[in-house]
Amino acid sequence: MSPSLVVLMDFSPGAEAALRCATSLAEQLSARLVLLHLYQDPLLVTETALVTVPVEAYYQTQQEVTQHLQQLAEKLPVPAEVAVSSSSISEVVADTVQRYHPLLLVVGREHADNFLDRLVSNLALPSLRAVHFPLLVVPEQPGQAKLPTRVLIAADRHPFQLNAASANTKPLFAALKADPAVVHVSAEGPLAAANAQAALAHVRRAGLFEQVPDNRLYEVRDEDPAEGIVQAVADLQADAVVMLARPHSFFGGLFHRSVTAQVMSHSPVPVLVLHTQ
Repeated sequence: MSPSLVVLMDFSPGAEAALRCATSLAEQLSARLVLLHLYQDPLLVTETALVTVPVEAYYQTQQEVTQHLQQLAEKLPVPAEVAVSSSSISEVVADTVQRYHPLLLVVGREHADNFLDRLVSNLALPSLRAVHFPLLVVPEQPGQAKLPTRVLIAADRHPFQLNAASANTKPLFAALKADPAVVHVSAEGPLAAANAQAALAHVRRAGLFEQVPDNRLYEVRDEDPAEGIVQAVADLQADAVVMLARPHSFFGGLFHRSVTAQVMSHSPVPVLVLHTQ
């Protein structure tokens, strides 16, 4: 069976960007798409909730939403199907993973305080952390989606091991012929260089990329890890960022959920969140 990518659709510009990116990836991977919509009945949700939902979404019935997405799916250059659910985000995520076994879940991100931005930071991210599943967050961007080839992976001195779902993304990097770089962010100190070398070694050991040359280690001296990672994106002209989401622990360090959320909210390029165990 060909791999699948699940795209969270809500009729917003951010979702359109996510769909463009997912379609390009699906073409490269010979994968199929699942267009997933979380339906909110305007008769059952509060006025506050309606404010956060694009107007196109809340004046339609569930049947109309399904038909609209089916028409959209038929126009795509890759096989696609539609799934519309009125369940909670946690239930939908669990059911989607079990039913489709996707390679990734893909969501769009717009400006701050947008519905999808809130969904990712307040609902989708905790739910995905619960099932420990890879999440690709795509910022709103005009025009045709560009396949990411210059991939930046943020790492620290602590070793990590990808969980099974995240390890399954290795074929994605191979198909993209990704050119990786490792960024290590730390304040000035006598152990900064040694910690950066440790981060590089951990990424190599994870096996996401065929090889990571020594000259692809990039060190950023910054007190703020999230700002340092975003700065590295600009410095290296990266077109995707990989963040590692560790189980909550004292050694979460650089990848505490708030840092991941900040990078997801402010990165100008897609962010792939992979889970470790």
